[in-house]
Amino acid sequence: MSTTKINGHDVLICVGTTAGTLEEVAAQRDCSLSINNQLIEKASGTDGTVREYLAGLYGWTMQVSGLYELGAHASLVGHLLAGTLLHVGFYIGDEQLTGTAFIENMEVGGPLRGKATYNVALRGSGALTVVEDEQS
Repeated sequence: MSTTKINGHDVLICVGTTAGTLEEVAAQRDCSLSINNQLIEKASGTDGTVREYLAGLYGWTMQVSGLYELGAHASLVGHLLAGTLLHVGFYIGDEQLTGTAFIENMEVGGPLRGKATYNVALRGSGALTVVEDEQS
């Protein structure tokens, strides 16, 4: 098991309209991937006093935020308004997870004494796939 530590600047989210055209979301400062499993409760095997679960449906979301750049984020707004199904990639060091997602939410903020910022929430539609390292 590797003990390599990953710096935050080596974690990023890329999006595109086709799997071959993924580009980093501009001016990222923070990003995250959340995967959840909807567990299904089943009856206990013998006396009914212990809860047991089965794996159910899973879902996933990605969040990305950073500094807003004119022109760079207009396409995200267009994809949100059009309901475009996007190809997305989550990169952490040399590891990559890919899937398709819709932009669920986008916020743009402009503090009085600061830089304009954005937050984008992507909701996965379909499987999240771990891309195997081709060098292995």
